[in-house]
Amino acid sequence: LRAVNENRGALIAQTVPTFWTPEEGRDMTFRLLKRYPEVTVIWAASDQLSLGAAEALRIMDIRPGRDVLTGGLDLSLAGLEAVSDGTLTATVASEPLVWAQITVCLYDYMRGIDFIDISDSEIIFTPKVAQKASSREIIRDRKRYKQTDFRKFSRFHNGKSTVYDF
Repeated sequence: LRAVNENRGALIAQTVPTFWTPEEGRDMTFRLLKRYPEVTVIWAASDQLSLGAAEALRIMDIRPGRDVLTGGLDLSLAGLEAVSDGTLTATVASEPLVWAQITVCLYDYMRGIDFIDISDSEIIFTPKVAQKASSREIIRDRKRYKQTDFRKFSRFHNGKSTVYDF
């Protein structure tokens, strides 16, 4: 909403509830573009919805990423690949390492080690925006994260550690 508020010409034509599937993104896009043919941006609450929207645009001979900017939330692999090939303009979500940090803290907490004594009760992060120029790097990072043994960051597994070194 901030982007809309900061841009005089921007307008949210309509928001719709969905079940977050590509099929629903496609179907809603068909309906909404009949109602609002002047739309130039479709922003979805998930990459799956935005991929469905992009499919609808292609079927209607509208070029996603050129004629209508498309994007979503998730930083999913499918979304990142679509950003890389120009189908989506962007995908946004929290940095995957934030979720690893939260998981490690909760893992330790479930084993009797309270993280609040050495860290804030809030984990504040800046959303990660993947655009064409950065999407391949984010995909590479995700693959590296899968190979990381996050136990090395756990205070439970490293009893002498007094900090979380993420």
